[in-house]
Amino acid sequence: MKYIISLVMFLLVSILSHTAFGADSNTVSSSTVTGTTTVDRTPGTAASPNVIINNQDVCTTGMSGAAQSAWFGISFGKTIKDLNCERLKLARSLYGMGMKVASVTLLCQDVRVFKAMEMAGTPCPYKGEIGGKASSAWVDTANISERPDIVEYKAKLKKDAKTNKREKRKQAKKDKADKKIEDKAAKEAEKAAKVAEKAVYNDFIAVCTLEANPSREKIKRDVVGAVATIVTPRTKTTKQCAKEYEKASSNS
Repeated sequence: MKYIISLVMFLLVSILSHTAFGADSNTVSSSTVTGTTTVDRTPGTAASPNVIINNQDVCTTGMSGAAQSAWFGISFGKTIKDLNCERLKLARSLYGMGMKVASVTLLCQDVRVFKAMEMAGTPCPYKGEIGGKASSAWVDTANISERPDIVEYKAKLKKDAKTNKREKRKQAKKDKADKKIEDKAAKEAEKAAKVAEKAVYNDFIAVCTLEANPSREKIKRDVVGAVATIVTPRTKTTKQCAKEYEKASSNS
């Protein structure tokens, strides 16, 4: 950047000096020469440097450019390092030396490789752990900041949290509706059971009150018994039948 600024300042000083000199020359010539003199003051075109990389086994490419105006021009050149190319070369070197896990770990620094390994069921190694242990380590809250896809993963967690919250609300609403239906069905079943029990009770009482009253067999044949015979009905009373029904129900 310092060289570029110095070059621009040098060009500006040169152009200003050349312009002042040209103005003086025009003044003198106009007083001694009759006619019109045309002087071409267009500056030379700026040429960009040719950046050449002689070694083909490096992950660096050259780039250059130039810009030209009516007053001054500028050119520049630089090299650009390809980090993905370096990663591939380093991984290939590690694999060639037998360091297969280290080679895969290096490639896993690329988000695309990391996600592909995860989708394939062979998660990237994590601090010496592989397989299921590595998979558990990558999703551990304390380690997610080390994931190459940390931005996408956090967005996924946030999206999943919203989805789970929405599903929980939906499930809670469904459970509430189902419980309401179940409660209604239970009440109807209880009501039907009571109606059925009442019908059974009434049928039992109807049959029972037609049976002979056993209390009459216990009456003695005397004056008191004669009175009791008049008072005691010939068939079972509703009260007697109710007691028998209650006893039968408790035994069953």
